[in-house]
Amino acid sequence: AKKKKAPKSKAPQVLSKEESEIVLGKPPSGKPITKSKGNLSRPAAGKLVMKFGQKEKLGGKHKGVSFKTRKGARIVAIGDVSGAVFCGDGLDVAKAVEYVKETGYVKGMPGTESITNEELLALDVDVLIPAAIDGVITEKNANNVKAKIIAEGANGPITKEAIEIISAKGTFIIPDILCNAGGVIVSYFEWVQGLQNFFWGLDEINKKLHDILVQAFATVADASDEFNIDMKKAAFIAALRRLDQAMRIRGLFPA
Repeated sequence: AKKKKAPKSKAPQVLSKEESEIVLGKPPSGKPITKSKGNLSRPAAGKLVMKFGQKEKLGGKHKGVSFKTRKGARIVAIGDVSGAVFCGDGLDVAKAVEYVKETGYVKGMPGTESITNEELLALDVDVLIPAAIDGVITEKNANNVKAKIIAEGANGPITKEAIEIISAKGTFIIPDILCNAGGVIVSYFEWVQGLQNFFWGLDEINKKLHDILVQAFATVADASDEFNIDMKKAAFIAALRRLDQAMRIRGLFPA
């Protein structure tokens, strides 16, 4: 008997522009349903950090930095692929943004001291926000980190090994799936508005976003206390609990 030939594997299907917009919750025009000013794409990384007080120092690593200081936080360092800049009295964020627009990088910004990105990560600050790429804090440099709080603006900026080292020192980590969830939440808002054909104003979006993030933060913090574990592990537990509950109620493959 002749052996049957294995069927040829199909090439992966690529979504068209219209299909991808539907999946992402965007209207066919490609324009957002609601015009959002400020940094709604990363509200957790900015707003949660800005609430820690009036005189905190803040170290951040973010290409094209757009931190807001209206709550009184002091940005003392920013960095990108070119290196980092430091100013103990606080950086003028608006000037930093303009400088990056003109030159493409933060390096050489007038009125600042040039430092390396490794030196930035080791600054003695209240809050550190690694918000560019993954794996910047590893077991090799974790012991150098002095920040009391690390807000994971990027996805996975702290490696698994580094998390254990940093948590053992008592540093509080705001995990990435909680810290940078703002953009996904606002995309969900766009999808909901599209279904209802009813649009919300910016203030209402910010309020809904704030309420969701505060509740999510409290849920993760409760799980951290319950199991005496770091926030990173607690975030996964909180997420899996919610998934488990939904699957038990709705079934594995709801109609």
